[in-house]
Amino acid sequence: MKIVIPGGTGQVGTILKRELAEAGHEVVVLTRRPVREGETHWDGETLGPWVEAVDGSDAVINLAGRSVSCRYTPANLRAMMDSRVRSAEVVGEAVAAAARPPELGAFALRSDTELLLKSRRVVPGRLLDAGFSFDHPAWPDAAANLARRVRGGRDVTRDMADGLV
Repeated sequence: MKIVIPGGTGQVGTILKRELAEAGHEVVVLTRRPVREGETHWDGETLGPWVEAVDGSDAVINLAGRSVSCRYTPANLRAMMDSRVRSAEVVGEAVAAAARPPELGAFALRSDTELLLKSRRVVPGRLLDAGFSFDHPAWPDAAANLARRVRGGRDVTRDMADGLV
């Protein structure tokens, strides 16, 4: 699979890139300061040549945003929020404009490609209030299920047809 990771040079992105590459996946990291093989320049705010990496990719995992390793002053909190919102918007624009968009995850989840669950605390109250139920409400179970599918080479389309998703 080809996986694009905007903001993939931080702690989580570095580990994720290593694990995905070791598993045989092609990984492209979008970063403001590319220095390694597999890194492509982007500014996290505007469309640019980096959108070519998104077009035809299998997945995009957006980890972009100002570091949370700082004092939580009003200015820093605003910068953290703005950087995450704008990067998510521009990644969404790239996905929407792609001739071959990465929609595998959204297809498997029967969801919208715009659904983003981001940050340290995700409170699904609005989804639950709207009647949504989670097949895997706890992260360890959800992650294990996803890993099992990837490692087992399971066909998500077949699983959906069989009612397993």
